Amino acid sequence: MLKMYSLVVQFIGACLEPVMVVVTELLVGGSLRKYLVGLRPRSLEPRVAVGFALDIARAMECLHAHAIIHRDLKPGKIAIWKPGCFMGIYMVDFCNPE
Repeated sequence: MLKMYSLVVQFIGACLEPVMVVVTELLVGGSLRKYLVGLRPRSLEPRVAVGFALDIARAMECLHAHAIIHRDLKPGKIAIWKPGCFMGIYMVDFCNPE
């Protein structure tokens, strides 16, 4: 399957029966929220924070270019990729909040 953008989690497939399941690529590292909570009382270095913000903006730009709107963007729905090595983010969880 062709990956839409390097900062958006790759969708592999889904099924409705016997239960609804969505399959994506495996991401190691946890959520941005979990990472930030683990840093307390320290905070992100400004360089890292700006890098994350740029990655999030680029991912949102890609989604919007493909007519996809992420209606519930928050740190718990952004995955950290390879923490402790090269850190980057992935946009995840595109479920409809209604």
